[in-house]
Amino acid sequence: MTSFRTRKFTVPTFLIVGTLALGACSNSSDDVAAEFDSPLADKLGQFAPQFGHPSFRFTGSGTFEMSESDLQQQQAIENAIAECMSQEGFEYIPNAQDYTEMMPPELQDAFSLDTAAFVDKYGYGFTTLDVDFDMDEAMAQDPNTAIVDSLSESETEAYYEALFGPMDMPDPAMLDDPAASDAADEAFKESCHGRALSSEFGDMEAFDELGSEMWNLNERILTRPEIVEAQREWASCMADAGFPEYSQLNDPSDDVQQRFQAASGMPDIESFDVESFDPEAFDAQMSGSEPDEAELQELKEFEIDVARADLNCYTEHVQDDFRAAQLEVEEEFIAANSEQLDQLREQLGVN
Repeated sequence: MTSFRTRKFTVPTFLIVGTLALGACSNSSDDVAAEFDSPLADKLGQFAPQFGHPSFRFTGSGTFEMSESDLQQQQAIENAIAECMSQEGFEYIPNAQDYTEMMPPELQDAFSLDTAAFVDKYGYGFTTLDVDFDMDEAMAQDPNTAIVDSLSESETEAYYEALFGPMDMPDPAMLDDPAASDAADEAFKESCHGRALSSEFGDMEAFDELGSEMWNLNERILTRPEIVEAQREWASCMADAGFPEYSQLNDPSDDVQQRFQAASGMPDIESFDVESFDPEAFDAQMSGSEPDEAELQELKEFEIDVARADLNCYTEHVQDDFRAAQLEVEEEFIAANSEQLDQLREQLGVN
């Protein structure tokens, strides 16, 4: 069967990260990753961006579950997709299942831990969360899998083109070229999936500039003088803990991830080129790679050690200043964009 590009159930590009990374989860912890009184979260609910330490934003995030309104929204989108696909001459069965139920229990348990407990057991979770996810089993739960399996290769391509857009068009979220990204985005909007999202959420283009500004708030926070100084103190603390090579908050987790990729024989994500990506070559490389178990065990111990130091130094030197700055920056942003944020809130159906 022809490989195909999967699309996330989402709304405009600027809302992807916060919504999907949270995974419709409820927060029950009161630590570094716990929600504080965020004005933007009050405005936009689960669609608000998440700020803070990049490696600990979603640990301690509680239980993963979709609310009744989430499921109703998904059902409406699935019904719209089915109607569109029928008009295109294809059968599509609305599939509004709770995808969070497919998450392995081990992963559910891990992310239900508070941040300190998660870090003590898993570090950042790169080398330590060894959880098998059976994609074949997940696909089997989708009634449309049987429909696609009955099609010829050319029919399959036509089916997925109607559903997601041209199959040779890369995902716009992975493109650095604005013109190419716009072309890919427009192609997706004309697909049945894109039309269904538009029917549920309306035209979101009017909010693109607002969204870009909102996601840039994190950079505004990080470049404030008090946060720059707090990061210097964090780096000094990390050096005292035995890790002098890090100067930015994301450096330790990036280092662990790169070491893990090297130990596992995985391709270097930093050099990933979507336009030259060959899925078959990637699959062959991954299936033929066997990690060095001794090196991997050593890396697991390193990951937990560096993550513990990272969390301790962040909590001691950065967290309070960051939250104070975040509160101020969010309040300034809301004051300057209150009317448009209210319109966005209404269009997204935030209660």
